[in-house]
Amino acid sequence: MIVATATFAAAATSRAQETVVINDQTQTGDIFSGQTLNVVDVEDATIVVTTATGNALSGAVESGDLSLTSTQSMQGDATAVTTVNGAGSIGAPVSILSEAVGNTGDAGAYGANMDATVLQTSGAVAITARTEINATVGGQMPAGGAVSATAIANSQAFGVDNGELVADVTQNSSALVQADVAASVQYIPDGAVFSAAAVSNNVSSSGTMSATDVTAMQVMNGPRTQASTLVTSANAWEVQGSAAATANNVAVTNADGPLTVDSAQTNASYLQADTVVDSYAFGLASAQAYGVGNSMLAGNTGEDVRIDSNQLNSGGVEVSAQFNGNNGYDAYVDSTAVGNAATGYNCSDCPGTLTANNRQTNTGGVSSTSTVNITGSNRNVVGTSTAVGNTASFWVSSPGG
Repeated sequence: MIVATATFAAAATSRAQETVVINDQTQTGDIFSGQTLNVVDVEDATIVVTTATGNALSGAVESGDLSLTSTQSMQGDATAVTTVNGAGSIGAPVSILSEAVGNTGDAGAYGANMDATVLQTSGAVAITARTEINATVGGQMPAGGAVSATAIANSQAFGVDNGELVADVTQNSSALVQADVAASVQYIPDGAVFSAAAVSNNVSSSGTMSATDVTAMQVMNGPRTQASTLVTSANAWEVQGSAAATANNVAVTNADGPLTVDSAQTNASYLQADTVVDSYAFGLASAQAYGVGNSMLAGNTGEDVRIDSNQLNSGGVEVSAQFNGNNGYDAYVDSTAVGNAATGYNCSDCPGTLTANNRQTNTGGVSSTSTVNITGSNRNVVGTSTAVGNTASFWVSSPGG
């Protein structure tokens, strides 16, 4: 069963016209979406998309102005589950996505100006996405493919072209946010990517030939943000597994105009990202895991960049990546755990300037572990493990420099 609130879209064509959108959405019931595929031998592609969304809003104007006020509250669980049981070919190629979202908004202004005020709240609920493949006996992915699960509590995106954006976004999450991929396939003769991503609060914006001013306040105090990927194969020529968990994320980019980002991010929850890839015989095998409490990116190729960033992480960050095999060629394992991360950049040839006021405090434990277990022989092994409490990077450089 799929239950979702209505999606609202707005458009205006007159330059003198102002579009006013006042959106108020509350979801109190649980949302569930599930699919099960029992297959024996699929000759062509297997494409599966399973989504569960509590509150969704989308809108855009092509001229004139947009005034947006949006309030979204998710007070029920959202669960998206995809299960594939197979023998022989399960698809050539395979494309599977399970996505669970509490609140989501997407607003655009093209040749127009946008003034947006957004409040998104996810209560003490569970936002869960899971993708499972059971094809241990005789199962194959002869043309490879992509298998993923994504769980997001709150997300708001903006797009502006040849206009001006002034946005004020507040996001609060008390949710358990979890994305899991578990796949067991006997034979993978072509490139296959398995990935899980969990995000509690996300704000993103992309602008061109525009002035962009984004204020974002994010708080995550739920039980945890967790992403996990487990891939098992008897023989895999090229297999990649990854898991990424982020409590609070702000990513704002702009081109040919001034950029201002004012962000305050607080994470008090536990954050975990785990990846395990098993392949008895392997060609190229990769296991990657990434976890960050608070992440802020502000980048411009135009006029000045002004950043005011405040990050506080008191929740623990635990990340691990592991590969297990017997004999093969190349194995790569990478694990990265970060408490707070801030990045700002601009283009020196535009000309551009950058002003940053950055404050980072991490009181939670940060752990990163990489493990490689090979019982036979192979060609290359590359392992990386990185744990950082606070990291900040700001630069002004030439394009491509």
